[in-house]
Amino acid sequence: MSIKDGAKETLGKKVREYRTKRGLDQRELALILGVSSPTISNIERDKKTPSLKTLVKIAKALHCSINDLVNED
Repeated sequence: MSIKDGAKETLGKKVREYRTKRGLDQRELALILGVSSPTISNIERDKKTPSLKTLVKIAKALHCSINDLVNED
């Protein structure tokens, strides 16, 4: 999901945006999801794509839908 022009939000940017809106740091989100903090960091930097199972957990933890995370604005 790399974006050349930088105007569109990637999955990682959206995860970071929703996480900060919920007042969570990466460590807290990692604990909720049962993954490591580096995993969250890698997802947010678009270095790693989460599995569908993890994506569902992320959406639930951040109180948003999967569509909110994956659809381009």
